[in-house]
Amino acid sequence: MMCFTNYIIQGVIEGTVVRDAYKMGYKAVETMYKIKEEEFIDDTIFIELKYIDKGSLDEE
Repeated sequence: MMCFTNYIIQGVIEGTVVRDAYKMGYKAVETMYKIKEEEFIDDTIFIELKYIDKGSLDEE
């Protein structure tokens, strides 16, 4: 379990916002491939955010 989840369980913080590290890496490699192949790439790449609080800890 990540350390910030302990703070949520203890009530020190109410929640936090995180990004999917796997998806960030995937998008980075995908973008590098597109650049290599001289394909069009967007100026902005959106990675969804996820809010984690006590209610969502059980989902992990």
